[in-house]
Amino acid sequence: QTRGVASSSAQRPRPSSSSTRPTARVQISSHPSSAPSATIMSTPGAYAITQSSQMRMFRVTVPNRIRPGETFMVHAGTQVIPITCPPNCGPGAQLQISVPQNINRAVTSRGRPLLNNSGMGVLTAVDGGVVGGGAVSMNEVTRRMNEQMNLFEDSERTLNGDDSNTGNANSGATDTPSETPQPQPRAYDVRVPEHVQPGQTFPVNVEGTTMSIVCPQNVRPGSTVRINPPAHLFLNSINNSNTNNSTSTTTNTNQPATTTATDLDRPPEELNGPTIMDNSNHNNSPPPQITNQTYEVLVPPGVRPNQPFSIMAGGQQVLVTCPSNAGPGQRIRFVLPVARHQHQNRPGSNPNKTDTQNIGSSKTSSMTNTPIINYNTKDGWVRTIRITDMKFQWIRTEQGDIDHNQRFQIDKSAYVKKLKFLRGNDERLRTGELKLVPASKASTPSSLTINEDDTTSPNTSSSNSSKEILSYPQIILMQSKTFDNKSKWIQGICKNQLEYPWNKGHMRICVRRSHLLEDSMNAILSLSNDDMRKIWRFEFMGEIGVDAGGLAREWFHLITSQLMDADNGLFISSSHNQMCMTINPTSNISHSEDHLYYYRFMGRVMGKALFDRQLVSGHLVKYLYKHVLGWPVTFHDLEEVDQDLYKNLKELTQMDKEQVEYTCLDFTVTEEILGEKRVVELVEGGKDMEVNGDNLPEYLEANLKYRLMDRIKPQLSELLLGFYDVIPETLLTVLDFNELELLLCGLPNIDLKDWKDHTIYSGKCRKRKDQDQTIQWFWEIVENDFDQEMRARLLQFVTGTSGVPSRGFSVLQGNDGNIKKFMIHSIDAEPGAFPTSHTCFNRLELPIYKSKEEMYDKLKVAVTTSATGFTLE
Repeated sequence: QTRGVASSSAQRPRPSSSSTRPTARVQISSHPSSAPSATIMSTPGAYAITQSSQMRMFRVTVPNRIRPGETFMVHAGTQVIPITCPPNCGPGAQLQISVPQNINRAVTSRGRPLLNNSGMGVLTAVDGGVVGGGAVSMNEVTRRMNEQMNLFEDSERTLNGDDSNTGNANSGATDTPSETPQPQPRAYDVRVPEHVQPGQTFPVNVEGTTMSIVCPQNVRPGSTVRINPPAHLFLNSINNSNTNNSTSTTTNTNQPATTTATDLDRPPEELNGPTIMDNSNHNNSPPPQITNQTYEVLVPPGVRPNQPFSIMAGGQQVLVTCPSNAGPGQRIRFVLPVARHQHQNRPGSNPNKTDTQNIGSSKTSSMTNTPIINYNTKDGWVRTIRITDMKFQWIRTEQGDIDHNQRFQIDKSAYVKKLKFLRGNDERLRTGELKLVPASKASTPSSLTINEDDTTSPNTSSSNSSKEILSYPQIILMQSKTFDNKSKWIQGICKNQLEYPWNKGHMRICVRRSHLLEDSMNAILSLSNDDMRKIWRFEFMGEIGVDAGGLAREWFHLITSQLMDADNGLFISSSHNQMCMTINPTSNISHSEDHLYYYRFMGRVMGKALFDRQLVSGHLVKYLYKHVLGWPVTFHDLEEVDQDLYKNLKELTQMDKEQVEYTCLDFTVTEEILGEKRVVELVEGGKDMEVNGDNLPEYLEANLKYRLMDRIKPQLSELLLGFYDVIPETLLTVLDFNELELLLCGLPNIDLKDWKDHTIYSGKCRKRKDQDQTIQWFWEIVENDFDQEMRARLLQFVTGTSGVPSRGFSVLQGNDGNIKKFMIHSIDAEPGAFPTSHTCFNRLELPIYKSKEEMYDKLKVAVTTSATGFTLE
């Protein structure tokens, strides 16, 4: 059966602003007809190719106080859908409903879209966000569903219960008094069902209201967790008139109730777990065995109860919180999952000890399989694993102690994007709240699970069976691998774990070459997240050709070239590097009605390119890659946005505190758009706040947040949402921003002769130029010892990007837009000196080493660690 998902015409219709949630068909007696229908692909769009109608049957009970004609919400598998109570039914009646297996897709009947004119999804603005550019206000039903999802944050803070308890899938909630009684909300103890693992959701009935609870990371099946649901989430209640002590909750009749449907089509064996393809092992070595390892550590001096501190455990940075009953000098234990060959298969290694110093104690030496480790960290921002919930978190250390300084410092402070996923009015296009938070406040999951429907969305209710396809030990092992190994590993996860098999459905994308961008955006934005992970085949309408890979490569190249074209108004060249593009903060001028659609489309195209091992045309600035990865951005990233602003702000920090107030600055910026100047407040009431020596750190912080996030927040939010529609963020934790650029843009084809012919020399080698011994060693290393990846990394190190101008190195530009050829500046070598770079001027400062071998070692370390701690001037 061929089902058309989207269609378009020469002039792309605007999507409807109304809710596009599909409504399930209600049947009282019989199954729906599943007669196949055919659709002729005569119009542009995305078409789902399946073998059957894939309808699923559910049985649901009409909640109390629901009258005929009223709507209530139903949890049907992984979807939440509205059901209208039939005229002849009332509370307690059993309904049988049929739901399309992929209800979040724009299903069509005989080629006619059911959702809106073009089949393209509708963007949703978050509460308090800007409506426009294609985004509409969040409707009331979606808002209430997002409020229910906020229970996840409450459940994350629950404590472990009795591990001997058991439960069932639809756990009931037992009302128990909390330790600190409060009138509202009330506390409830909930038993986690046996088959539910951390991160999965399970339904709970609280006084007649069914809500989804996410099992916390530190809780196991059978445990008891405590929840505090807000009172306004009770959409219906059970009024037990026969019991004097019954609890009654006021119901808002304007809000639909929520209940859970029983899947009638799922066979019992599916409860044991989904069928998942084996993940191929590219190096033919057996997969690591994941085991739990117990560690013991001394609480460092100065650490207070409930205060976190960082340690090295199993070769990894770990964040441990001091227990409330412990203090400095006391021994505490924690459990960390590790891969077995982290400690084994090494000559002379002891699987029961770490590489750190053994403390030595009569008590601890008698313990078996308990390595003892010392507190040992280094300075700088480091990604650690948080023991309390096994999430990645960034920390900064100062001489071995965690830096808890909360005030902004230009050389130390860093910020990480935080994107909270929310449901949108259209289930195909979720929305999210994006903001910039201190790096130490952001976290990323260290594992990835899929359920029986292969759903990896963090804001989608999961089914009762799921399987972990990516764990923390696997990520840690891969982080230290080469770029080539990382690339193959990510491709293996996408191909063998996340991608839908061909026989389960694939997509055909039909576009007109004359309307390539419009047709492609209509088609791609009509798809669900599941459709994004299916196999795509492309067809240029009116052309004879079968897509065996060539048409796909051409499509990705043409689409990204158009989107990245500065004339299109979506991206502009960076003032720091003309080879790199950044988001245009005034994109609403060139695309006033739908500019946000283009960024969601661009994000999906980038994610699909990484998923399908395709390449995009165009390089982004470094801080955008950092946002995609969840890496810290710092004050120095401002240089890529506005070099003059960066220099001026830096000069303020070198002035005396008394002199700062004479600069006559306030907490505003003035921008000029089409000849019109407008004043933007960096903080609320900023025009009335003068900058002085006391509030200068806050002024610098406000500028950083505005330039790197707030100025482009709507566009960046859609770009990230589109990317994560395809690629789970956890999968990206093995990469740095240089590696992400190489994966997306590919390794450049570098003409070494052109590179050498257009290189200039200064410093000690200025007179002899390429006849100098140091220069000869350098080019011999680049030509004979460096492979394609290392040459690309060398370009990233010196110029800031791996991209090469289309006309070669003769037109290599600097940050001012003028020609700045590749320069090698030789200097005297101090003991232990490494090469450094000035990316503003495309200049490599190369020490004069005593041997070619020493130069090779130092240069290799410099170019491979530039993203993970090596300083770029």
